[in-house]
Amino acid sequence: MNPAKRREIFLRLQAANPHPTTELEHSTPFELPVALMLSAHARNCKFSV
Repeated sequence: MNPAKRREIFLRLQAANPHPTTELEHSTPFELPVALMLSAHARNCKFSV
């Protein structure tokens, strides 16, 4: 995917939802990817049982 296509996709997503939110709680930019990884791991463990 070339940079122009990526930019087009980003602009469409931004137009559709200009202020996206998340249910993951975080205080710093670093905590968001950590929360995402922990959430994915917890979900994976839940369905792997």
